[in-house]
Amino acid sequence: MSKLLLLYVFLMLSSCSRVIERNLKSAIEKDFSFECIGVIELVNENWGKDKKLNYYHSKNDFLNALQRNYQNCLSNMSREDVVKLLGTPTESDHSYLVYYLNEDCFRMTTETTCNALEFYMDSNKVTAFSVRPLPIFVH
Repeated sequence: MSKLLLLYVFLMLSSCSRVIERNLKSAIEKDFSFECIGVIELVNENWGKDKKLNYYHSKNDFLNALQRNYQNCLSNMSREDVVKLLGTPTESDHSYLVYYLNEDCFRMTTETTCNALEFYMDSNKVTAFSVRPLPIFVH
């Protein structure tokens, strides 16, 4: 009897997590235009944040796919939409959002390259984005 109860509880919890995941995805999809729905799946499968340092990592050809397939979609997003999609940026102010893409961004030597995904903002809307190395200044 206790094994049956345990199995029942496990099945209930696992089905609840799928419902929560579907509801979360639906809530996010409502905020994005039809052409942007594919970017949600791309991000979910290929984008993540390092647990120790404040940088992001991606799999496969993720950054190229963003630039190649979702330029129009991302260029029309609000600041809030970008943060919903990609998470809290490593750096930001009123005119940009920056997501560090490698651990070298936190090393203070002249021999490192800090790659970053940058979004340029105007009136809370993305005007452009790029992936590029950032200069590292050592004092």
